[in-house]
This record gives sequence, structure tokens and C-alpha cells, in this order.
Amino acid sequence: MRAAGASIQTISNHLQVPPATVHDTICKHQERGHLGLLPIPGRPRKLNDFHLCQLARVVQQNQSKKLAEIKKHITIDVSINNLRITIHKDLGKQSCIAVKKPYLSPVHMERQLNFAQQHLNWTIEQWSRVIWTDESSSELGKWLTRT
Repeated sequence: MRAAGASIQTISNHLQVPPATVHDTICKHQERGHLGLLPIPGRPRKLNDFHLCQLARVVQQNQSKKLAEIKKHITIDVSINNLRITIHKDLGKQSCIAVKKPYLSPVHMERQLNFAQQHLNWTIEQWSRVIWTDESSSELGKWLTRT
């Protein structure tokens, strides 16, 4: 429209945008020759989408592994610090230390042995009525967690 000789105010009224927007757009077009996006400044990322997908898969399969071991499973050479930042920012994973499950105390061992000896002669039908769970609870601070 500007090339056809229309004024900024006419273009503004026609497009229903503020005159300042029209003026800024015309100035940008005159400076750059286009209105497209400028390239993103800075160094290109070392890990592309393929590597991020690969890293996500490796992290999911090896959640308890250290970063040095995870680094061996990916196809690009990156630093451990780069992996740490990428896993945290791009994959949203946090590092944490797994909670150790307490060992059986002598009292617990005695109770388990007594239970096993008492139920040694049970039939299959009696055992089929038992509901087995592997759930245990532990209290960390104020929060009760079940695993």
C-alpha cells in the first residue's frame, strides 16, 4: 500500500492498527528489505532435536545411572555439564538421591520366619485368598510417601 502512495494514516485506518505500528513496520522493511524474523544470536546449540530425543530415551531407561555413564550411551560428544543443564532445562528432570530402604532388623526377620513356619502347610486355595502388596511407607520430614 505504501508503494502505491498511500499515507501512513490511510494504511492505519484501512488495517485498523495504530499509525506507530505502520511506521515501525515500514522502517523495518526499508532497513532490512524484508519483514521476516532475524536469526537468533549466539552460538548454535550442540544438541539438536534428534540428540534431545535420544538423550530423553537414555535418561528414561537409566534413571539411576550417573551422567558419565549416560554420556557413553549418546552419539555426540558433549560435556557432562552440558548434559546436566540440558536434562534439567529441556527435559525437566531433576537430580536426586534415591532414598535407601532400611534393611530388615532382627525383629523383622524373626517375625517373617514365624509367619513362614505358621503358614508352611497352607493349601493353594488358602494362599489364593491372600492379597499381596509390595507397598511400604516411609516418612521424610512432614511428608508420608508410599513406594
